[in-house]
Amino acid sequence: MKTKKYSLVKKAILASAMMCMIAGTAFAQTVEERKGGTSTYSVAAGAPTDEYRWTIEADVAPVSVSVAGTGSGGPGDPYIIDWTTDLTSIDVEWAADGSPDIASTAGNVTVQKRLNAAAVCASPVQNMDISFWSLPSAEIDAAVTTLDVCSGDAIDGSITINLTGAPDAGQSGNDGFEVIYDVAVDDPLLTVSGTDGAVGDDQVVTSDGATVTIDLPDALVNTDNVMHTYTITLNTVEDDFDDGPYPVAGQVYTINVYPTPTTGVIQSTGSLTRR
Repeated sequence: MKTKKYSLVKKAILASAMMCMIAGTAFAQTVEERKGGTSTYSVAAGAPTDEYRWTIEADVAPVSVSVAGTGSGGPGDPYIIDWTTDLTSIDVEWAADGSPDIASTAGNVTVQKRLNAAAVCASPVQNMDISFWSLPSAEIDAAVTTLDVCSGDAIDGSITINLTGAPDAGQSGNDGFEVIYDVAVDDPLLTVSGTDGAVGDDQVVTSDGATVTIDLPDALVNTDNVMHTYTITLNTVEDDFDDGPYPVAGQVYTINVYPTPTTGVIQSTGSLTRR
């Protein structure tokens, strides 16, 4: 016959098991970070005897973790820092991943706490999912960066700028990328013909894709007797995050405009004149 004491003990065991099941429930967060960055992940400090267990995993294994552990941290092989007293924070250097573009890669950090090595149950798992984005960059398409034309030749068209970073996620309704550039001529005798490609500083183009274009003039007119240059210089680029703008160095598109020589009227020594 089961006694009242037996029933109470059984209820206590069931209650303890239920608490451990609840304690195992994961709590998720999502953040966005830069590829190749170093971040500190931390939780609020508890008692000095509390123990913590961390895991780190990403599409590309991290470069380094501040505390020794096991596993590479790559897909399917999480880097595990097993139960360690008072380990409330870790530093992780993430990989740049070698493929900058406008898509993110994924990572994950988890942490769990127990009161001491003899504790039966651990705390809920704190889970942080991370989307990693390349730093914003803007680069003139390498196919053509210099163009030679004669004064008055039709140019038209545009140049293509290749972008990396994060496009708009839909929260603003605006394009995610903004490129600031200057247009200049080396002499006032070189002028722009048409409505596109005007000379001026701090001009802006935007895009939400992997490229953006800058319009070229319809034509350039050089009224001098020597070559002059028209240049487009990229200054800064910004993506959808607020940590920019980022400077752009060495990205210049040049059009060399040569004067068109005047041949003159053809003369003939055999020319006759009618009376």
